[in-house]
Amino acid sequence: MKIAFICGSMEPGLDGVGDYTRRLAAGLLNKGYDVLIISYKDRNTNTVTEERQWVDKRGVDVIRLPQNLKRQERCIALKDFLTKFDPQWISLQYVPYSYHKRGIAFSLPSELQAAFKKAKVHIMFHELWQGESNESTFKDVILGRLQKSVSLDLITRLKPRTVTTTNEYYKRCFEKAKIKIDKIPVFSNMPKGDVSGEAILSKLPTKVLEEREKYIIAGFFGGFHFHNDISTRLTEFRDKVKRSLGKELLILHVGRSGGIETVFRDISERTEIETCVLGEWPEQDIADLFTHIDVGLSNYPKVLSEKSGSIAALLNNGCPVMILRKGFEHDIRNVSEIKELIEITDIKTFIEQVKDFKYAYDVQNIVERYQRIFV
Repeated sequence: MKIAFICGSMEPGLDGVGDYTRRLAAGLLNKGYDVLIISYKDRNTNTVTEERQWVDKRGVDVIRLPQNLKRQERCIALKDFLTKFDPQWISLQYVPYSYHKRGIAFSLPSELQAAFKKAKVHIMFHELWQGESNESTFKDVILGRLQKSVSLDLITRLKPRTVTTTNEYYKRCFEKAKIKIDKIPVFSNMPKGDVSGEAILSKLPTKVLEEREKYIIAGFFGGFHFHNDISTRLTEFRDKVKRSLGKELLILHVGRSGGIETVFRDISERTEIETCVLGEWPEQDIADLFTHIDVGLSNYPKVLSEKSGSIAALLNNGCPVMILRKGFEHDIRNVSEIKELIEITDIKTFIEQVKDFKYAYDVQNIVERYQRIFV
């Protein structure tokens, strides 16, 4: 079976949905599908490019249409490439801001309608329109109405066989708009870690390595979402670790996040917690590190955690994840491996829980969910 994926951009490491789509496509190729990815408005190329990108030694065919193409030329190119590939299914991996700087690409539904002819259509909404939360401003609500109109027009024009999103909160928002929708959480955006890999581990403070049993190591990964309560929350976490486990706390950050050194220096001064910024590393080394730390940390809203590939990467490597900020919406799920700090009464039980949740966040688990769509 032939499947064509459409997304915004496909520059490795610079577009989260592009990275997701590439890894998903590789998983389907391993299952015997014929797969093509087309980035429809690629920000990182100036020419129409046909190339092969690689995931875990699996090559994925990618066509990149630059954003500087005129609209009519881009639409014709998409139609021509799809006609040549002749897929049975087209899967639109949709993020509003991939197609317009304000997320209101009004012409996109008609452009895709003109190019999507015979194939059955699936739409995955990775992002929702603004204005649904109780923290939304008036400006958010107005912009959100415009973004929502584009999303609903995509569904009306493309007539998808299946519509999915990544999390329960988005699902409820679509259902309020009378849209029938299923949920497929994202998978880990990293490979599986190897416990024998210690390249990054050796960069931790010497005293932590020499007395590992005296420390709980907690790690942030990737983009750091700052909030004003971060120092207070980390101090609460440190105190719980001291009381329940009799251990010290080390907070680390690995991956790319602008200004993280300054943020962590300030956190260390305010809380007197040992911190360590490890910087950017190859993804396999980062995954290996996850097999050695005790708990993942995130400032992401818990109710949206199912859409975070970074959180899934920690969970897929056996790290329960603690959310350090209070959510804008109550999360109705009861999952043992993801908790807000304020929910945790027994930090020892949370950190030392059985790691039988790992498979749920593996790419193969999600590939199987997609296979049930593409029939």
